[in-house]
Amino acid sequence: YNIEEGIVTTIGKEEKEHSPDIKKQEKIIISLEDVHPNDKAKLLTCCSGIAEDGKIPHAEVRVRQGDTYRWISLATKMLYAADGTPVSVLGRLSDIDEKKKEEIRLREEASKDSLTGLLNRAAFREKAELLLEEEEKKQSHHLAVLFFDIDSFKFVNDNYGHLYGDTVLLMMAEAIREVTSEGDLLGRFGGDEFTVMLHDYKSVEHLT
Repeated sequence: YNIEEGIVTTIGKEEKEHSPDIKKQEKIIISLEDVHPNDKAKLLTCCSGIAEDGKIPHAEVRVRQGDTYRWISLATKMLYAADGTPVSVLGRLSDIDEKKKEEIRLREEASKDSLTGLLNRAAFREKAELLLEEEEKKQSHHLAVLFFDIDSFKFVNDNYGHLYGDTVLLMMAEAIREVTSEGDLLGRFGGDEFTVMLHDYKSVEHLT
């Protein structure tokens, strides 16, 4: 990692051993501009080469590859000039894209209600708290939480069976998706209880 230029380069083993001019053989593999906006701070911290508790600095970040992002793992060590000035960071890159995406998929599956695919109670509460913290920092007041259930749902289950009741719950979940926007949180708290957090409502009339 070149501190002044903000790029990560790699040099192949053979090029190191046989090239009279290593710099000509360097290949730029990461530019800070290609790093996902949410991961730039992690990359810069890792590339500072400052270890905590004797551990090697490590980060997992997303890097642009074409129209998508790919996950990589980076472990680093700071290199200094003779006068003690930090000049670059030596690191090891690993492609962890498949592993990371599988971890994310499993985590997302664990956060969903098994029947409707909406967020389960724990995941809804966790994501809602994060949104509330963000709104508090921005001093914004455009969040609204709605709780509701299905009238006479017990009657449906008792008289038509749980399979029919599950169908009603699925219809309810689909109806919620149709009237909400991308970015809203949709959850099923259990039974026939549903909840929605609207992230950018305009007015009370808009809520109804």
